[in-house]
Amino acid sequence: MNQVTHYLDASNVYGSSKEEDEELRERKGGLLKVQERELLPAHHEADECESAKEGLACFLAGDNRVNEQVDLSVIHTIWMREHNRMARQLAHLNPHWSDETIYQEARRVVIAEYQHIVYNEWLPIVLGKEYMEDNGIIPRREGYSRDYDKGLNAGSWNEFATVAFRFGHTLVQGMLDLFGKKGNPTDTLTLHHHFNNPKLLYTPGKLDEFLRGLATQPIQRHDNFVSAELTNRLFQTPEMPFGMDLIALNLQRARDHGIAPYNDLREACGLPRASRFEDLLDVLPEHIVNTFKLLYASVDDIDPFIAGISEVHSKGAILGPTFRCIVGDQFVRLKRGDRFFYDLADMPTSFTEAQLFEIRQASWARILCDNGDHIKYMQPLAFHQPKGLNKHVSCKDYSIPRIDLTPWISAPEKK
Repeated sequence: MNQVTHYLDASNVYGSSKEEDEELRERKGGLLKVQERELLPAHHEADECESAKEGLACFLAGDNRVNEQVDLSVIHTIWMREHNRMARQLAHLNPHWSDETIYQEARRVVIAEYQHIVYNEWLPIVLGKEYMEDNGIIPRREGYSRDYDKGLNAGSWNEFATVAFRFGHTLVQGMLDLFGKKGNPTDTLTLHHHFNNPKLLYTPGKLDEFLRGLATQPIQRHDNFVSAELTNRLFQTPEMPFGMDLIALNLQRARDHGIAPYNDLREACGLPRASRFEDLLDVLPEHIVNTFKLLYASVDDIDPFIAGISEVHSKGAILGPTFRCIVGDQFVRLKRGDRFFYDLADMPTSFTEAQLFEIRQASWARILCDNGDHIKYMQPLAFHQPKGLNKHVSCKDYSIPRIDLTPWISAPEKK
């Protein structure tokens, strides 16, 4: 049931087992393996690789879903490059460090950056800042946190992994917009042509076009409308002129896992239990409730995924109240139940105050600037569209700060 770790430990970069870790490492200079042009290493045994039919291998990364769609391959590439960028800088600052020391320190920094970006930039959009403040998970601006709770289980709730965290499926665009150096649209791709097919990333310049697209194109609205690229054409191939239905898979998966019906979950999250369909109007639009009346014999039969993505958004959040409750609780646990979380004090793995100050400079914009091929401009808040006060600036601008690694300099041990 579990193929990857549940902690926010960048296992997508480093793998979730010792065997994956060994397969991904270069074993020199603390680096991860790459192929030409700093692309992810080739995975010649990848399952269902469409690009292999044209002589272009799919990619190997810490998560075997890396090739499922091309934007996912892009994100994996960026984080692999960030590790290698950190490793090279740390090796330059500490020429006496071994491959193992460089690798582990670079990994520690990248995991901290990843955690900081998730809580500082991404999660406030999903949960809302007010919810995060009320639950004590807004990142501190200075000093350490001391909220580690060894009695708190940071493992993934099945309701989170199987239902609520799949809310992202409703946000997916069926058409991927690519953008050039001057912010001009260069292409629009149909998603189903690029399932298990990362061939375009072998074309010089395309990686940057995808990155600009990710930072420019809006997401779809979080609602019960999902792109036909996912509901009719999931993993469609040239040989098979139709695909699977991701939403049908989500509903069936929840049933297979024994997830409670929507009415039970909303009650567990503090909403009143519904005894009739009309009781759902507190958080569901009337036309959705009317449709549920036609589809389900009882209010207690409603599948949690379809109801969860149909709820009216909570204030300041993407999610409605039931999914925000489940996702929010999980991210509280992922922070307070992880003794390696980046801003904790008094742990053997704690950063120094100077190091922690630098970690807090990390941003998604800086990751994109530093790890694209030739990304020169980006908006400082890269999870938001470039407009208004969040307009494009030079990657050298002070509003996209850099991490200074000099606090990681250590003196050689005396012999």
